[in-house]
Amino acid sequence: GRTVGDQAEGVAQVSSAVEGVSQLTQEAAATSEESAAAAEELAGQAMQLQALVGGFNLSTGPADARPQGDASQLTRRIGKSKPRSVAPSPPSMRATSESARIRR
Repeated sequence: GRTVGDQAEGVAQVSSAVEGVSQLTQEAAATSEESAAAAEELAGQAMQLQALVGGFNLSTGPADARPQGDASQLTRRIGKSKPRSVAPSPPSMRATSESARIRR
């Protein structure tokens, strides 16, 4: 059977693994939030650019050959899903590469 020491080591390894997963989850949420904010900013810049060039006729062909895209469609799509705010974890909760590793 397993000794108490073996069991304690196993529990410590599981705890360390859970800590690592928690840290990765928080990092992924923060990255997702940053990506959504960047996409929203780019959509706003696209709308500004569209407004700036909107007065110019850039097409040399028939009217139906012009692009039909509308930057406001992208803004509407982005506006429907607002990212949640995720607070960073305290340093004591952050897993190091050593503590996140599970021994076999």
